[in-house]
Amino acid sequence: MKQIKFAVLNAVVIIFGALAISPVWAQASSWQGFYGQVGTGYQQYNAPSTSGVNSGVNFFTIDSANSQSMALNLSAGFNYALGSSFILGLGAEYSPLTTSYTPYSYAYPALNITGTSQWRIQNTYNVFLSPGWAIDDTKLVYAKVGITGTQKQTTVQTYDFTGYSLGLGYKQFIYKQLYAFGEVNYADYGTSSNSRTSSGTQSLNGLNVLIGVGYKF
Repeated sequence: MKQIKFAVLNAVVIIFGALAISPVWAQASSWQGFYGQVGTGYQQYNAPSTSGVNSGVNFFTIDSANSQSMALNLSAGFNYALGSSFILGLGAEYSPLTTSYTPYSYAYPALNITGTSQWRIQNTYNVFLSPGWAIDDTKLVYAKVGITGTQKQTTVQTYDFTGYSLGLGYKQFIYKQLYAFGEVNYADYGTSSNSRTSSGTQSLNGLNVLIGVGYKF
């Protein structure tokens, strides 16, 4: 996931660097205003191995597989034109889908106990700033930097996560105020130690690739 994060950052630098020297004097005003959009695609959550203590005495380990599933993203926001070419957006998005359960294994070596269970992701949200460059009246390339959160739910307990997000996207009007878009987003949700029966630290990060449609009001 670190490689993905650096790739997204490099892509942002390269695209905006190239556009900055472009002779096109675009019209950002066509993108100014409120918008709403819906996107779907692919998402993956990576849950690394975890260790900690149970009831203050027994060490445990948890090994989780990655979760891969369909993505659904609902988003709304406002774009403000900064001159003829730049915009700055503020938006929020929410994923109403709960991912399918993914298996994981656990072990309590001191008690000679091993087993398997399942985990899934739910209630994912993101609040972000979105600087963009209007290539012309109908095309927009933009980046996203945000604060994001989600929940990892197992059959025993629920972990709450809050972290940061990075994204890169492209929008193009296809009919009047209706536009199509594509995005790639990376999220580092940090660590969480919320627990009902055990204490320990879990970390989580994720990636999604979205295509969809939106309307600029």
